[in-house]
Amino acid sequence: MSRDQYDERARAIGVPCPDCDNVGWYTDTDPATGEAMQVQCEFCETAPGSVFRIAASYRAVAAEARAETREADARVCELLSFHDSIGIDFAAVIRAAKEE
Repeated sequence: MSRDQYDERARAIGVPCPDCDNVGWYTDTDPATGEAMQVQCEFCETAPGSVFRIAASYRAVAAEARAETREADARVCELLSFHDSIGIDFAAVIRAAKEE
């Protein structure tokens, strides 16, 4: 799922931010210099049901799942390498299992 899809789902169930466009920050004027500055949005960061927090949770879970998949892929590669090192043709084993 893409980031946009996570954000779309979050917008469907979350509480929209009254201060920004659910991005976690907004632009304000620095009182000391008069220049524009980026301000972290308190609502997005602290409201439990904010669209921003829900979307961030979705992305964190997806990242964790991708990491687990990479770890599983690495273990499969190690297993295949081990089988190769002891002379087992793993592709032939899979073909034979499919034929049964």
